[in-house]
Amino acid sequence: MPASIFESSANLPFGNVTVTIGGTDYLVTADNMPLYAESRTISRTNSKGTVADVIVALASEPNSGSLTVQRESTSTPIPSRGDTFSSDWKQIGVTASFVITNVNIVRSTDAMDELELSLVQTDNLRGQANYPGDNAY
Repeated sequence: MPASIFESSANLPFGNVTVTIGGTDYLVTADNMPLYAESRTISRTNSKGTVADVIVALASEPNSGSLTVQRESTSTPIPSRGDTFSSDWKQIGVTASFVITNVNIVRSTDAMDELELSLVQTDNLRGQANYPGDNAY
């Protein structure tokens, strides 16, 4: 058996990025969180009904997605819905804040003890240095 649940039987780490939630570290194994909030396209037509102008703007919905993390052991606490944390797990130089909206325990024959965390970003990072979303519009 591996020395740590964070390693495979070949002693190879599953990932190299951790997030800390409620003082507990979790290893990030999958990331399905957009880098920036969705956008929407607004188009205007001319008198003939063809598109004459297009504007791309931020949608009104907050940025949301999911993060799959691995617990160190079965005794490691499971984060709760409503827990908040801040992290730069995308390693872009900007720390964002999130609230957990749902927790799903992921179990399969080829996975350790993983949790899929549904997240909503709680801060607006537009205008901060290194935030890639500012360059998208």
